[in-house]
Amino acid sequence: MNPLLVHLAFVSENPTADKERLCLAGATCVSDQTLDDGSHLVMLRDPWGLALQLCKRGRPMLARDEW
Repeated sequence: MNPLLVHLAFVSENPTADKERLCLAGATCVSDQTLDDGSHLVMLRDPWGLALQLCKRGRPMLARDEW
């Protein structure tokens, strides 16, 4: 299954360091991309195949009450 269909997403202040730490613990990197807006997205699979995303947005997302 494509990891973008079902995954757990986590905010990360340093996706590169977190990716390296998780890969040392048994995760597998699926993709690592930086978007035009400066966002850094890392998609991993844990040792059991669960898709995990690490995300650092180029521009922070606002909570609904901050609109």
